Amino acid sequence: MQLPDHQFDLTWNAGVLEHFDEDEQVTILREMIRVTKPGGTVLVITPFAECLPYRAGKEAAEQLGTWMYGTEYPIFSLKDSFERSGIALIEESSIGFLNSLDFLDFIQDSQTVKHWLTKWYHGLTKEEKCNVPGYLLVSVGVVGTVPGKAMSSLHPSPETQLSPEDKLSRAQTIISSYHAKREKSHYLSAYKEEESTYWFPLLAILDSLLVARGTKVLDIGAAYGTLLMYSVLSGAKAYGLDMIPDYWSEELEQDYGVRWNLCNIEAEEIPGKEQFDVILFTEILEHMNYNPLPVLRKIKDRLTPGGSLLISTPWKRHFAPNQYDPDLLDMPYYQPGDGFIDAEIKYYTIDEMYVLAENT
Repeated sequence: MQLPDHQFDLTWNAGVLEHFDEDEQVTILREMIRVTKPGGTVLVITPFAECLPYRAGKEAAEQLGTWMYGTEYPIFSLKDSFERSGIALIEESSIGFLNSLDFLDFIQDSQTVKHWLTKWYHGLTKEEKCNVPGYLLVSVGVVGTVPGKAMSSLHPSPETQLSPEDKLSRAQTIISSYHAKREKSHYLSAYKEEESTYWFPLLAILDSLLVARGTKVLDIGAAYGTLLMYSVLSGAKAYGLDMIPDYWSEELEQDYGVRWNLCNIEAEEIPGKEQFDVILFTEILEHMNYNPLPVLRKIKDRLTPGGSLLISTPWKRHFAPNQYDPDLLDMPYYQPGDGFIDAEIKYYTIDEMYVLAENT
């Protein structure tokens, strides 16, 4: 391409790579990397090989001589091509099941089948629809190394690595683009500016934990998901929990593969069965209404061996040295049916943090 190096934040194509074999795909992807900024996004959309209506219609048209789209290799995954090119694959998902039904037009008398498949699909839940392969595979990756070298982590050489400030700024910009579509989003007022001041000291620690591509990160009390987006930009797989649904953007979840669940961590178990390499618990501990030991034990059970828990909470010595706080031993344990208030309940000393760690 007659374009300068490292020019674009996002380089993408749709309906291109399926017309080339894997070696040719790698050549194309490396050229996409060349024009993309370090830390930038590569997004590729191709026909999904697991989509039955598309595959059946394509097969019929090729047998009948009515296929007009040339040589086309349906794609199961671009993982290998991305890795050979030096792109870290963040997420793959499919879209457009109803669009795939158009390919059944290549099969005679298929209108009745299309009608019933459409009706069936509209009757599925959102979760069920996510498990139905769509017509298009969406493959999203991050550029962070030189073309031609597979990426073993999202921490390339210092010449190409985004600084923590730039990565946090980019994460905030991405999230802001979604909240700009909402009326009176709190994220676009005070919160966006405030979060940088108390999260920035954590970033060097978080970066040291995100050393392997595909690291699973769970953020408990994720709010708008800024630290999760920061983790995604580092090549992590991100999961978020919050007891308030108002912060979250479903569009962000779909576009960036950040899985999110509604959960009150004091009253409920952590959803799913995944084990996590890193669990974030930032600015949450002080809000807990009840003794935090059971919650920290839940967290410990979901950490992989050698996994890390990163906690930040206001330090009592500096934040509120003269304020009365209940002793850790006097804090009641949650019982089913107990109520909750949204307030900062207790500030912790270093000694209490050691007690919590040792007892969990």
